[in-house]
Amino acid sequence: GAYMDESPQLYPCEPDYWKNKFGRRTRIVIGYFLILIFELAFISIIWVPIFIFLPLFFDNLFTKCLSALTLIALLTSLVLPPKEWIWARKLGQLWYELFSFSCNLSPAECQRFVDEGNTDTELNPNNKSKQYIIGMHPHGILPFHAILWSAYCDQYMQHDGKSLYGFGAVADVTLYIPFLRNFLGWLAAGSASYGPLIAGLRDGKSPSVNAANRIPRNLYLLPGGVAEIYTSKPRRHAIVFKNRRGLIKLSIESGAYIIPTYVFGASDFFHNLTTNNNFQWLMTFSRRIRCCLSAFWGPFGLPIPFIPRLTMCAGKPIAPPTEWEGKSTGAPCPPELIEAMHAQVLEEITRVFEKYKVVAGYPDGHLEVL
Repeated sequence: GAYMDESPQLYPCEPDYWKNKFGRRTRIVIGYFLILIFELAFISIIWVPIFIFLPLFFDNLFTKCLSALTLIALLTSLVLPPKEWIWARKLGQLWYELFSFSCNLSPAECQRFVDEGNTDTELNPNNKSKQYIIGMHPHGILPFHAILWSAYCDQYMQHDGKSLYGFGAVADVTLYIPFLRNFLGWLAAGSASYGPLIAGLRDGKSPSVNAANRIPRNLYLLPGGVAEIYTSKPRRHAIVFKNRRGLIKLSIESGAYIIPTYVFGASDFFHNLTTNNNFQWLMTFSRRIRCCLSAFWGPFGLPIPFIPRLTMCAGKPIAPPTEWEGKSTGAPCPPELIEAMHAQVLEEITRVFEKYKVVAGYPDGHLEVL
């Protein structure tokens, strides 16, 4: 299994929902178009203003119609409230074959996660089931693997009518990007600020999820955030975690277990202009505004991604400390317990990386912890 010292094994993911609807070639073509649509949503703040103001420079019927349609779509996107749409989770299955997507969790391990996890749709303070925070590295320039996780969790992390699908966390600025905000809402993603995260884990409050009459109990996020985008380039394995304690504090305060997870290939989608020290100022500015400013390209210098093989490898759940001196009187968790858990999480993701790097196709890979 994933946690034992036996030989590493991977389990290919199958697009069960789509298999009887389309042939393999059609699934791959549709999946690739979905990739381009997802990327266009990410960069909509660039092309939307261009399309809207195009008639100012090229005044003809086509540009006027294009401008009007773009403006209508923009207003619709901004007016519609974010709301979870369960069917949207299945779109990621169309990327399984394209990325040769596989995971290290066996069906039995997935079932055990569900059986032990908190899948209640109603808050129950007496429920002692585990809650999980899936902390996935690396971020990559565009996190296509986050969409794959939503499909994987919806498909494989469910058993006997129970599901571990919870809610996601994204940079606040993305919740204001036209079209992307709607897509993220469909997948139950919300603010990555500490307040909304602890409210989601502890109280089951997450706007897009609650709007669909569901109460989330588990969290998915990319802890490396904007800083990790600037480490992303093909064949490099780098995570930003050495000096970060927010995830640990979130786990301790909520009582949720952390599942350290590494996705091989997640840095291989694009070349990145800003991975050298000449752009340190841009990285600093981007972190201040919590939005990545960079230039990237894929095949033939075009802004389209390479299609690497993706392998998602989850580690064993790391339990937060539950008792310490003075807790009953409101004393915060001592720094030494925070540091001890941080070391455990880092040790586990390093173990996972070393165990699976050969079967994932990176035999000479070295994990940088920044």
